Amino acid sequence: RPVRPRDRGDSAALDRDPPFVGSFVEEPNRPVGADDAFLCRRDADCAFLDGVDPGSTQCVENRCVFTGTPPGRALGSFKLTFYWLVYESDFLRDRRKTDLYAPDGRHLGRYPASFARSLKMEGSGVTLSGSILNWAGRCPFGGGHCFDWVDKSLFPYGRGVDRFRLTPFRAVAVDPQLIPYGTPLYIPELDGVALPDGSVHDGCVAAVDCGGGIRAAHLDFFATSRADAMAVSRQMGQVR
Repeated sequence: RPVRPRDRGDSAALDRDPPFVGSFVEEPNRPVGADDAFLCRRDADCAFLDGVDPGSTQCVENRCVFTGTPPGRALGSFKLTFYWLVYESDFLRDRRKTDLYAPDGRHLGRYPASFARSLKMEGSGVTLSGSILNWAGRCPFGGGHCFDWVDKSLFPYGRGVDRFRLTPFRAVAVDPQLIPYGTPLYIPELDGVALPDGSVHDGCVAAVDCGGGIRAAHLDFFATSRADAMAVSRQMGQVR
């Protein structure tokens, strides 16, 4: 894992789901993704898909489908690591407490010190009340790192860069110098991997996050928990 915090950028961009995550590389005429965000009633509902030429997506049986010639290109081999949502409930044995602050100096509460460290590392976490905290950058409060609440109705698993929603097993953190934010990617090694919820991955992900240690040919794959990340890693034959 990177030892530096996940540098979460913030911007005035509109809240939005990750863009088109269907494979640009090998499989046209397949659904764009397995999430409800890609349901449609007419072709115009699919027009929001970044990186897709006008008219290259259609609404077929209420699903956005890519029907054009795949414009993707092979990017080469990448190191694949994992990050995940952290839960305060996993750190209750830690009697040490840390005060967390928002960038404007608001006191967000006292939390187990180990939870605060993990939150700084992974970027998003769930408190005992069920609220979502996100790393919000460096600041002069709380040991130099600030956090803030995110709207759980918009970001149920946390927020990535440019206010992208983090979707487990679909979101990856990238080096934006190599892969622009919002880029759809296809990872052949993920295609066919059984996920903890019983579904099977199709290899399609989207670049919606970054991290202090994510540089060059390195992807960080987002999971719902450490246990789920390890389950996927074992299936892929990785040791982490």
